[in-house]
Amino acid sequence: MIDRAIQSGTTFDWITPLWTFVQDWHNRPSCGYSVPVDGGWSLYAVRDLLRARGVKTWGWNIVDGVILFRTRQVQAQYAQYWLDRHAVPYSGGISKRRPQRRRRPRRSRQGSGGIFDTLARWLE
Repeated sequence: MIDRAIQSGTTFDWITPLWTFVQDWHNRPSCGYSVPVDGGWSLYAVRDLLRARGVKTWGWNIVDGVILFRTRQVQAQYAQYWLDRHAVPYSGGISKRRPQRRRRPRRSRQGSGGIFDTLARWLE
């Protein structure tokens, strides 16, 4: 019932997307999530679930039967953990893989025959 009232009120809303943009800029980098309304979870239930765990969220909106919200990218994996644990059907967010670190190029060791070669190069 409350979700329908929010959904009908968002039709003429231009302030929420503008405020979401400002918050995205302030909390960058961020990532977005979408939860279907018919998935058994209301906007307030998902918001309270994440808020109780300390996840900062903003941009809550319902558009075309989908609950939309955003969170900071550094908290996204933690938010996804709690969404998965409570079986909240969501899409978006980040992948669970961490990006690979860039490897340093190896320096070729030319003429490194040991301590005597190093000492000889140092004395030159």
